[in-house]
Amino acid sequence: MEEKNTEQKREDSPKVEIIKEDLPNNNIENKNTPQETKKPKKRIKWGSLITVVVILLLIAIYFIPFGSSGSLFTKTKNAFTGSAIKDVSLQEKDPNAVLAMVNQEKITQSDLDLAYEDIPLSARSSIDESTFLQEVLIPGRVIRQEADSLGINTNNKSISEIRNAILTEKTKDITASNTEITNSLNNVKKQVQESSDLQFEEVLSQQGITLDQLKENLAHRIKLAKYFNISVTEDEINSFFEESQDQLNIPEQRKASHILICFEGKTNCKSNYTEEAARNLINEIKTKLDNSENFSELAKEYSSDGTAQNGGDLGYFAKEQMVPEFGDTTFSLEKGQISDVIETDFGFHLIKLDDLKEGKVAVLSNLHDQIEDYLTNQKITEKTQEYIDELVNKSDIETF
Repeated sequence: MEEKNTEQKREDSPKVEIIKEDLPNNNIENKNTPQETKKPKKRIKWGSLITVVVILLLIAIYFIPFGSSGSLFTKTKNAFTGSAIKDVSLQEKDPNAVLAMVNQEKITQSDLDLAYEDIPLSARSSIDESTFLQEVLIPGRVIRQEADSLGINTNNKSISEIRNAILTEKTKDITASNTEITNSLNNVKKQVQESSDLQFEEVLSQQGITLDQLKENLAHRIKLAKYFNISVTEDEINSFFEESQDQLNIPEQRKASHILICFEGKTNCKSNYTEEAARNLINEIKTKLDNSENFSELAKEYSSDGTAQNGGDLGYFAKEQMVPEFGDTTFSLEKGQISDVIETDFGFHLIKLDDLKEGKVAVLSNLHDQIEDYLTNQKITEKTQEYIDELVNKSDIETF
């Protein structure tokens, strides 16, 4: 059960592998839907805003947005999300027409057209050429020019890679001591322990990052905080905690397994069962369970859900994560108890409660360091944005 609910161009032109990507929205409410395939791994606990801090520290320290729209430029091709282009079809235009001059360097229609080639047609719906030029190509060109002035090799690099190289160059004389890195690493480990059922190494593996890469990211963050002279006050930490306490609380959770028999007309169902056939089958399975047959083995044999291969294991979840009928039933069970047959939009279910966890009320003393990290990352993002804006603002830019 898953949560309901995301080449080289021309020899004579600077490389423009630009994809615009909005930052993740961590405020979207998720609900598990029984039909979707659920990975067999344990998952990050629901409801903990501090989990966001963990992920930011693990994979997002280098990826800081810039541009007036708060966008993030990455090298990945054909993944343009967020803003895009209104003109679906490119009209015939003079490829040598100069659209802008950036510090005496031309941006031509051909440059713009080449950048468009990396954007799926389906995404060209919310930004016109002028805005794309202003928010993507011009800031990107300014960043590349800044890198050139610092002697940084920009060949075959995306704008985000070039920007990161600039920040690394700017902070090369700033040190992050082993003690500082170790303290930051220990804090991340603590965050993982408090906000996840996973082991620290499992989280690293899931995020596709090695321990050495994490240490490098932490060192980079420490250097950036020093370079931008960033500090977080106790008043800021206290204010954040007071404003976010409801999100920081960890709700009561249940660990359950289920058997789903879906039928024609139900959400995401690929079965050919009629409702009557599905009802007969789920009742037969219930009889087997009443006769002490193994729940996990029956789930593997009969369940329509992707969790079948794992014996129907759904891991831990909060009541609000599930569709109402499923959540209400699960939270009414005693440990080890198997439910009667229930029906949801996904079909008929049998649910077994495997374990339960009481909720936890957030305590500032336990979250102090995590909140400090979170606010530090926010300030690094803001300062980096200001730095990019300053580069653009002091540039000699003319558009036509």
